[in-house]
Amino acid sequence: MLDQTNVFGTVELITPKEDADLVRSNAVANVSAVLFDSFKIDLQPGQDCLSESKLYSFRIPIQIPEEKSVIGYMQTLGFGVQQSTGARVVIVADLAGTTNVLEFPYGRNPDEPLTPLLFRRFFSVQGLDLATQDGMGLEVPPPYEASLMISVQRRQFPVRHLNPLKGIG
Repeated sequence: MLDQTNVFGTVELITPKEDADLVRSNAVANVSAVLFDSFKIDLQPGQDCLSESKLYSFRIPIQIPEEKSVIGYMQTLGFGVQQSTGARVVIVADLAGTTNVLEFPYGRNPDEPLTPLLFRRFFSVQGLDLATQDGMGLEVPPPYEASLMISVQRRQFPVRHLNPLKGIG
C-alpha cells in the first residue's frame, strides 16, 4: 500500500526574499512542486551589458514517518528556452546536493523553431556516505534545499533573449 503521508512542508524562498510572491508550491503525499511565475532574463537591445544572471534558492521542510528513511529525491525540472542566435544560455540546478548544468550554446539556427517546454529528470542520493551494512538513507532528513541559476551571455549588444524557467517537481 502506498504511504500517503504528506512529506513536504511549505516552500520558503531563501533568496531573493522580495520575489516570494512569484513562487507557488503544492505538496500532496510524497510529491512537491515549486513553480516560478517569472524566472526570466530579457537582455534588450540597447542595454549596456553582455551577460546577466538570476538566482533563486529555496527550502522545503521534510517530515517522514518514524519507520522510514530518505535515500534520495527524484526531481523533474521543467523549463522553456527562447534564445536568439547570438545568445548563450546556461541553467545550473543545484538540487538537494546534486549539481546539474544544462547549456544552450551560441549558434542557434534562426530557421529552427524555438526550444519547446523541456523536462529533465535528476536523482540526488541522500545518506550514501553514512551507509552501513544495516542500510542507507537519512532517518531524519534535513530540509530539501535547491538553488536554480540562469546565466545568459551575448556576443554583441543588439541580441534579445528571454528564458522562463517553469518549475521543479
